[in-house]
Amino acid sequence: MVLWYIKLLWKPDGFPPGPSGVLSFLALRKQNEPFISKAMQKLSAEYGPVIGLILLHRKFICVSSRQAAVDALSNTELLGRPKSFDFNLRTKGLIRGVLMTDGVLWKEQRRFTIKHLKDVGVGKSSLEGMILDEIRELISDLKNVVDSSSDGVIKLDNVFTTAVLNILWVMVSSRRFERGDPKMAELASCMHGFMRFSNGGPTWLSLIPILRFIIPELSGYNKLMGYIRPIRSYVEEEVAEHQRTRQVDSPRDFIDLYLEKLDEEKSRNNSTFDEEQLLATIFDIFVAGSETTSHTLGFSLLFMIFHPKIQEKVQDEIDEILQGRAPSLADRGRLPYTEATLQEIQRLGVVAPVTIPHVAEKNTKCQGYVIPKNTVVFINLWAINNDPEIWPEPTKFLPERHLNDAGECVKSEKMLNFSLGKRSCIGETLARNSLFLFFTSIMQHFHFEFPNQRDVDEELPSLEPIPGLTLAPRPCFARVIKRSV
Repeated sequence: MVLWYIKLLWKPDGFPPGPSGVLSFLALRKQNEPFISKAMQKLSAEYGPVIGLILLHRKFICVSSRQAAVDALSNTELLGRPKSFDFNLRTKGLIRGVLMTDGVLWKEQRRFTIKHLKDVGVGKSSLEGMILDEIRELISDLKNVVDSSSDGVIKLDNVFTTAVLNILWVMVSSRRFERGDPKMAELASCMHGFMRFSNGGPTWLSLIPILRFIIPELSGYNKLMGYIRPIRSYVEEEVAEHQRTRQVDSPRDFIDLYLEKLDEEKSRNNSTFDEEQLLATIFDIFVAGSETTSHTLGFSLLFMIFHPKIQEKVQDEIDEILQGRAPSLADRGRLPYTEATLQEIQRLGVVAPVTIPHVAEKNTKCQGYVIPKNTVVFINLWAINNDPEIWPEPTKFLPERHLNDAGECVKSEKMLNFSLGKRSCIGETLARNSLFLFFTSIMQHFHFEFPNQRDVDEELPSLEPIPGLTLAPRPCFARVIKRSV
């Protein structure tokens, strides 16, 4: 047994370069960076775009170049997921859901989720109408807040959360929250806390789960469960209500469709469909789907505040093309500068700077380096989006880099924000549609700028994000001016 464990500690021949020692993973923490993506980039400057790290018997690979990322994401032997103790607490320790599962369970559940999210609206014109309805509610609410302020200076904090959650929640449960609903505020706060519990890498609680019994408060276990329990309880209540009220063969939403599937699967041995899986899938949709879209939109306002000339150019294009009417998805090709600006927001304001970790299901290779079975692989999207070899002057906000010589916006294949391959984001279509309609509508109706510093003692706009599994924009005060439409 001792010899077996010692063998696990060895760095295999062909393993990627990196700091030496069986605790080399801790080199990420020594970089004094709040974001694991920046720490990875620092190490890649020294060791190259593919880095090998070790933490006792566990092996990790950090990928920080686009070509290496494409190789890794296209590798069908890197489709596994780590057994995340933190994440599995949402399902009482069971491995469930679509984000952190692999194998047959993941394949069946991903296929079902993609198919039936389409059934309840994704990609349909009816969903576009629902998104626009939520946008109208948001615009009306924001106008009331601006009108109630003496000088137009208001706090920008989770501006888009309710609207984005409602789009998801209507598809899942046929319900929506009213703005200001205390239950929605509690759920949003718990989701935010859950996604801020980790900075993107493994936590001590995930590495040493027994800490929850020894130091439950200090290890963060109590805090994490404080985020999980209210979300889980709400989802359980919603599923129970659907079980009481649903009508066979008349599904209203995703929950009804899943409950129908549970009825079909009762006689099947080793079925991957059960109620705990339903709860986990809803949790995954609820948390991951709402966080990424709402935070990207939050960053969009900050980038416009910091780049007023670009904001003005976007608004001039919207005014000229839309002539006061509401935008539609059909307008994308007619608003190239607006689309290019949105792409640049997603490049510099990448909300998920590191992909959900992949795991090698077999011994494999990436860029010629050996990746042993069970190695955890991190893809550093932040480094790719800030690579000067891909993006000249990468720290500059330049929408023009996404326009061709004819002035058309070109979808950038250089960015991998939605990942690629079999693990690509299942909500990409919904996210892209929502981002375009929300951003265009908000720019059409409002102008955002810095407040006078004498009017605001603290919380001025900042592009420095709040760290976590996803990066969040910092709450701030801004002057918001209503535009005539």
